[in-house]
Amino acid sequence: MLSKKNKFENRIQELENKLASFQTAVTELKVLNEIAVAAGKAENVEKTLELILNKTLSFINAEHGAIFLVSERNEVLETFIKLARNSKLNKKTHIGEHITGWVLAKKAPLIIKDLSEDKRFKTTEEEKKIIKSLICSPIWFEGKIIGILQMINKKKERERKPFFTDYDLSLISIISAQAGQIIENSKLQQVNFEKKKEAEIAKLETEKLQELDRLKTNFFTNLSHEFRTPLTLILGPAEKINSNTSNDVTKDSGIIKRNSQRLLKLVNQLLDLSGLEAGKTKLEASKNNIISFVKGVVLSFESLSEEKDIALKISSEKEIIELYFDKEKMIKILTNILSNAFKYTKEDGKITVSITESSSLPGEALAKPGSSVEIKIRDTGIGIPKEEIPKLFDRFYQVDSSFTKEYEGTGIGLALTKELVELHHGSISVESEIGKWTEFTLQFPVGREHLKDEEILTGEKEGKTKTLISKENHYMTKSSEEVTSEDIEIDLLKDDKTIILVVEDNYDMREYIKEFLEGDYLVEEAINGEQGVRKAEKIIPDLIISDMMMPKMDGNELTRLLRNNEKTSHIPIIILTAKTGQESKLEGLETGADDYLTKPFDIKELQIRIANLIKIRKRLQVTFGKGESVSEHTENFSRQTQTGKEKLRNIDQKFIDKVIKIINEHISDEGFSIEQLGSEVGMSRSQVHRKIRALTGLPPNAHVRKIRLSKAKEMIKNGEGNISEISYSVGFSSPVYFSKCFKEEFGYPPKNLTG
Repeated sequence: MLSKKNKFENRIQELENKLASFQTAVTELKVLNEIAVAAGKAENVEKTLELILNKTLSFINAEHGAIFLVSERNEVLETFIKLARNSKLNKKTHIGEHITGWVLAKKAPLIIKDLSEDKRFKTTEEEKKIIKSLICSPIWFEGKIIGILQMINKKKERERKPFFTDYDLSLISIISAQAGQIIENSKLQQVNFEKKKEAEIAKLETEKLQELDRLKTNFFTNLSHEFRTPLTLILGPAEKINSNTSNDVTKDSGIIKRNSQRLLKLVNQLLDLSGLEAGKTKLEASKNNIISFVKGVVLSFESLSEEKDIALKISSEKEIIELYFDKEKMIKILTNILSNAFKYTKEDGKITVSITESSSLPGEALAKPGSSVEIKIRDTGIGIPKEEIPKLFDRFYQVDSSFTKEYEGTGIGLALTKELVELHHGSISVESEIGKWTEFTLQFPVGREHLKDEEILTGEKEGKTKTLISKENHYMTKSSEEVTSEDIEIDLLKDDKTIILVVEDNYDMREYIKEFLEGDYLVEEAINGEQGVRKAEKIIPDLIISDMMMPKMDGNELTRLLRNNEKTSHIPIIILTAKTGQESKLEGLETGADDYLTKPFDIKELQIRIANLIKIRKRLQVTFGKGESVSEHTENFSRQTQTGKEKLRNIDQKFIDKVIKIINEHISDEGFSIEQLGSEVGMSRSQVHRKIRALTGLPPNAHVRKIRLSKAKEMIKNGEGNISEISYSVGFSSPVYFSKCFKEEFGYPPKNLTG
């Protein structure tokens, strides 16, 4: 009986030991899991080591801890120590080095349960007072020791002595065995993170370079357009004058003069910027009354303000404020800002200029009263988005960077203005509310203390400064001015003359093209893409000539809209552009343009291209106008227009199919009118007239009659009734009139088909 009892007790003890082992294993796994999870979130190796130390200190319940990273030569590379608050332990404890050396040499974990009783290591009395107990274990990775994990002083637990146990040694050995992999993973993770960061930085730098490249490309593209338009207008009239083909020399010379001045201004702005950048542009300041000077510049815009119906006001607190400034450069500053104000302000708007003395210096806090002169130019124009204001004075930057070029410009003017203001030791700033107003503030210091001697004109040098306020302000603004009235009455039924719509924002270019075309064609005009689309829908021209870069809508967008509009899809389009790249040409052709001409162009070449496109359209009309049955008519027309330049666009084919279907549905109705046909296809009488005439070469009435006769011919051939019955069934009120029309259409009377 006793033996059986002992047996049970032994079995219970055995199970308790196994349970304790399982609990220990679970604890160890929990420790390792927590360390691994925490370390996986660490940002770098240092954070990983700190997490390993903190977790180990917590699980082993130690006061202090350290990790020594070592090299392949067993040299300590770096030490990470975690000390308890108010610890007396020195971070470079002598005993730490002895123990590190022992562990590295033995390649085994070490426990010192009671340092005062252990004779293996030399220690000072001070160390014995501070260090009671110690354990450490090598950190392994791929068979090599990469570090040592060390714990110092066991915290007191109830009645137990503050000494480490064999279980603590076992636990730290397990942790250190896994720590190597965790540390190396962290190193790899940090390397990857740094590489990723480098890649992101490289990407940002690449994007910045691409953005810079894009800005430069846009600048030179816009500049090219600005140069090429006046160049075309100079070369064309010059050639015309030389060949004595026109007596209107005064008009042509005026075009040449204005565009020469415009081209010269662009070149001068570039040269000014180049000179400022190279430090060659010097300030030549003289003492003058800034009030009267600004008034003179502002009043030079008076006629323009009247013409554009924009209120222009100037105000100042005093009649005289003396300031040292360079007259020529100050003119450029003021005219650039005022020109922009007029450009972006619509009719009935307002521009105000105010001049005051300020108590602050440019870019500084409050100073003494009268320290600077402040000029504010405020307009009630379109405004500037807040995010664009910081970039406004960047060289070559344009707020309107879209391809439509809502308002012409190269991005030079304001950059040059800022450089010239700063040359005066002044400052320029801008505030704006989108859609409401924009205000530029110029601030210039008074006196001469801020100027160098060589920046001040004296004696003969001062002389007379030329006031070069360009008269082209009127020209530039007028050329971009939007015409609001579209009440031009055109007799759309006068089809003996081909209508050409010229869509071009430059006034002189429109006049130049119109002058060469209006002898042979009826020329209509539009000053931007949006107006061009509206006019095309209204008048249904025979051909459109459009500039590529225009306000409101560019040439590509205009082409895309017209090609997808049933009313205008058939109209041939020629695009004029200053862009010479193949990519730009392909883009224009892909949107549906029929031809592409690069500025500066030969006007004779333009005339030939217009004539060729009209010939192609007429060949289509001849094909469509053949006298065939309805089925043959549609089938042959589709087949013959599927290749080359004579290809009929899908949208036009659908329109023709729709018209034929509608006519067939009303074929017996002799009262079916063109107004009814237009209503069913969603067009006005004049629009449907122009559309059908353009596609078939026939007026709509003639086209309807052709469909009726083709249907009658088919019915007679099939013996579907006698001639009188068939004539009534296809909408003729008189068999005699039917026979007359049939013979005119096909060359023989209908009775020939019955025999």
